[in-house]
Amino acid sequence: MAHTRENSDGRMMAHTRMAHTRESIEDREIRNWKKKTIGSIFFTIPIAFLMFSERIFGLQIFDESIMIIAILILAFPVIFVFGFRTIKTGTKGFCTFYFNMDSLIALGTVLAYITGILSFFGFVKDYSGVSAMIMTIFITGKYIEARARGRASIEIKKLLELGAKKALVLRKNKELEISISELKIGDVMIVKPGEKIPTDGIIIKGESSVDESMISGESMPVV
Repeated sequence: MAHTRENSDGRMMAHTRMAHTRESIEDREIRNWKKKTIGSIFFTIPIAFLMFSERIFGLQIFDESIMIIAILILAFPVIFVFGFRTIKTGTKGFCTFYFNMDSLIALGTVLAYITGILSFFGFVKDYSGVSAMIMTIFITGKYIEARARGRASIEIKKLLELGAKKALVLRKNKELEISISELKIGDVMIVKPGEKIPTDGIIIKGESSVDESMISGESMPVV
């Protein structure tokens, strides 16, 4: 029994370390996307001002060629620094023929950025500023997604903490309270009124009503 309890404690300690590791990884990912979002917005705001200043405010700050160069310079860190992870993953998708949203964003933003260079030769119209805006919106969405996923993980951990930690079993006609990690297949559990059900099982004797609202969302007890 002592050996089993020691193994159980070892497993519980391992689970705890894993939980802390996952939490630190989630926090690190949120912090990483937050920095990328702030940096992208910092460079995209002047790009938007240069693109729409003449149309909205009637101000022509630079000549068209100089404005294109300025937009290319400002858009470069947004696409190839803050969006490097997206570009890398998207490019890998084209190599392996396993496409995802990163592949679409990478293709669209890189091609739109290249139009800024080709516009000097009169081949196409400049859309390099739009590429930075698209990448910024995508990075912002990734940041929001990471935060939402982090909150969901916290809520799931809270639900797991609400579960039963002990189980009352019948062994050799005696009621014993043991840790749920020591439960074995075939053990007969005794669940008294108001107690939590430690794990799945088949009712072999007795009857009662069970609140399954945490699982099914149904507020009425199930008989």
